[in-house]
Amino acid sequence: MGGKALKNIQAIILNKNEFYELQNEVLKKLTSLTKDVIPIKSYFNKKDFGDLDILISKPKPDYKDLKKFLETEFNSKEIVNNSNIVSFEYNNFQIDLIFENKENLEIAEFYFSYNDLNNMIGKTAYSFGLKFGFTGLYYPIRTKHGNLYDEILLTNEPKRIYEFLEYDYERYSNGFNELEDIFEYVVSGKYFNPMKYLKEYEDKSLIDRTRTKKRKTYIEFIIWLENYIIQNKNRIYFEFNDDKFSYVEFIEKSFPKSELKEKIKDFKKNQEIQEEVNKKFNGKIVMNLITGLIGKELGEFIINFKDLISRENNSNFEEAVINHSEEEIKEKMLNYWNNNAKKNKSV
Repeated sequence: MGGKALKNIQAIILNKNEFYELQNEVLKKLTSLTKDVIPIKSYFNKKDFGDLDILISKPKPDYKDLKKFLETEFNSKEIVNNSNIVSFEYNNFQIDLIFENKENLEIAEFYFSYNDLNNMIGKTAYSFGLKFGFTGLYYPIRTKHGNLYDEILLTNEPKRIYEFLEYDYERYSNGFNELEDIFEYVVSGKYFNPMKYLKEYEDKSLIDRTRTKKRKTYIEFIIWLENYIIQNKNRIYFEFNDDKFSYVEFIEKSFPKSELKEKIKDFKKNQEIQEEVNKKFNGKIVMNLITGLIGKELGEFIINFKDLISRENNSNFEEAVINHSEEEIKEKMLNYWNNNAKKNKSV
């Protein structure tokens, strides 16, 4: 996607008529591969195109078979396989095949359509502590260290996503004539705040800013947005709370079937249990208690001891550890080492 995947050919740019003529030809050829072939929509008056993006239902064919198909049907001179995206050359033009699960085709088409529209709107979702991507709207649950623990799907229905973010879905469904229409749509949202975009770009490192510059539409939006702010200086923008957790109640009311609060509660309880367990049992404690136990032998000892204490207590390991004091756990480790593991090591 983006027209830059092919390195060994000089990919051409097509005008509108040339592009749609080629698109029709490509879609016809691809229907012999699969019935689920969906071209990504562009704004109506787009004048030139650097690539053609097409959604295709998984399962993705074996690469050797797909490569043979593309070489036979399209006489392709270059094919690049990158996970779920396969880019290939056809008449010196780049085609990107995006493979996605059948149940996600609708949301993926919605997300990828109209340039960077939903990437830009996604920043509003992020301000609520959410993740908006090509498989839906999610609430990411993270540990206190910032590591991703889970992602709770709120919805993968395009209309529900826009209703939550306060965008006019019917307006989206009618499409956009010009790129500026897309920009105007982005700023039309109730929760839109331009500083989220301008400050983020200003705060980017040099490397990140260089990457962003490769996204032509996004840069054009930043420039357009600066003028928009000047022309609409009396507009009052929504101010987000820095504490994103403050929106959990609002999010669950909007998506009651998600049981978001209960899942967050379960996560916190699980984290508390893990913290208590780690205080009583971890690799460092084992190494301090049993001199010279490292590497593979340390790993085997931990696995076997966990299995032992679980069987002894007829429970999972975490529950067994919680029901014993730290000293009791150490005593059990030493007994296991002296009576079983140490003997096995010396054999």
